[in-house]
Amino acid sequence: MNNTLGDLQTFARAAELGSLTRAAQALGLTPSAVSRSLQRLEERLHTRLLYRTTRNVSLTEEGARFHQRLLQLFSDLEEAEAEAKGQPGYVSGTLKISTFTAFGPHQLLHLLPEFTRRHPALKIDLDFSDRRVDLVAEGIDVAIRLGTLGDSSLVARKIAWTTRVICASPGYIARKGMPKTPADLARHDCLAFRDPGLVHLNDWPFDTPAGRIAVPVAGPIIAGDGDMVFRLAEAGLGIARLSRFVAASGLRDGTLVPLLQAYEVQDQTPLHVVYPHRKHLPPKVAAFVDFLIESFGAVPPWERRS
Repeated sequence: MNNTLGDLQTFARAAELGSLTRAAQALGLTPSAVSRSLQRLEERLHTRLLYRTTRNVSLTEEGARFHQRLLQLFSDLEEAEAEAKGQPGYVSGTLKISTFTAFGPHQLLHLLPEFTRRHPALKIDLDFSDRRVDLVAEGIDVAIRLGTLGDSSLVARKIAWTTRVICASPGYIARKGMPKTPADLARHDCLAFRDPGLVHLNDWPFDTPAGRIAVPVAGPIIAGDGDMVFRLAEAGLGIARLSRFVAASGLRDGTLVPLLQAYEVQDQTPLHVVYPHRKHLPPKVAAFVDFLIESFGAVPPWERRS
């Protein structure tokens, strides 16, 4: 068992540092001892975990999956040790968080300083991406997602609702004029999305006396994500339809002005925190989920700051 644990630690350090020599230095071993340890582990598992060259090592596909599970195991061991020492509120290890690019910089980054202050022994690994991340396969502990959830293998907790707002900068309005009705958008520069997963957002819904309509919008500039659209709108390059958690800072500071409010659709979109099903929820995940629920409360932060 001792050799097994030592081999696992050696593999984890070699994968982290990308070099047998650097791993040996970090562990106080010789490179040959590290090489033998890795060979024992691969023979025990009947699979190759690392590609080796004279200078570097890199993970195989199987090695990458094993490494992610191993990091979770080490984190669980640290937390179990803390609980055994009578420190149930103490969390350590690495918490891997994934969220989409529009939410991360506009909301999550405002919350992290307080969370890390409460849990100084916890390391944070952030991933901002609009692709649908496979939490289990990629070793993600927790994710924040917008909209309807389709993966029933995940535990989901709703943390907020959000709506969308149509807005533009004062500079754009001074230059191009203010649209009075949805039909006026045909004469304006509207900021559209390029990403296939977001192009449905290029049909802007409006509630009119005749009922709900959808207006397809276009303009000379398209963008890849909500954060980019926000920055283009602030720069005066067009009209945007943004989630309120993205637009909130611009609306508060006056760099963005709401438009067509008489036709605004009030449909709410849910925001969830999700994490994989596990028999025992890791304390670091429980701490982060509880923190989000506390921080969002009955009224989400962007509404309070607005």
